[in-house]
Amino acid sequence: MASFNMTNKEHLKNMMLPMFDNYPLLTSKRFDYMKFKESMLESYKTNTQNMENIINIKNKMKPENYISDAWLNMNKTPASAGDPSVYGWSIQEYEMMSRSWMMGFIEMKDCFNYVNMNKFMIIHNFNITQKVDKIMLDNMKNKFKMTTTSCPHPYSSSVKLKENNIYSLNITNNKNMKYIIDYLTFDDYSSLFKGIQSYKFNLWRRSYFKYKGNYKKLNKIRDRIRYLV
Repeated sequence: MASFNMTNKEHLKNMMLPMFDNYPLLTSKRFDYMKFKESMLESYKTNTQNMENIINIKNKMKPENYISDAWLNMNKTPASAGDPSVYGWSIQEYEMMSRSWMMGFIEMKDCFNYVNMNKFMIIHNFNITQKVDKIMLDNMKNKFKMTTTSCPHPYSSSVKLKENNIYSLNITNNKNMKYIIDYLTFDDYSSLFKGIQSYKFNLWRRSYFKYKGNYKKLNKIRDRIRYLV
């Protein structure tokens, strides 16, 4: 595993803070960032209480159902009178969750899957989970132009709360899958991903068009992916 560490306070103050202020985090990590920023700026002060203040900042607890203020600044109106949790897709949101942002978010997820519908059938599945921040998955569903379906099987394209209290967006619908594949692919058919996710996505995409419905082939490909992980 590769890691990048920045410890120089001047670099943090002059390089990192402006970046995260200009491009605010959309997840609940925003709360952790704001604590980090507040405590770091506090460390520059010379008063006798600054260490105590830093400890108090560090001990701040994240509010239940916290949502990044990046979302709270949006002017939203319900898109469905029957479901107030469904919101219209604003231009601000569309620009905020840009394709580059989406690529970086998906790059760290294990979302290109092959799942057993029964002992004779394997289907392709795009799945993203979040422990918190359901709003992320709701807006991602909008980004991929999906609508909540009434399909009864467990892989319908909707955001669901699973038994382990994790939110999940599962996609298997052919129209939605093709849109996702196009969205994550350059015009020359190369992948937008840069790391190992590029290989996994290319294999997943190719097998979707070439081996859909072929249990033996898809099972072999799934075993190959598991070996990589």
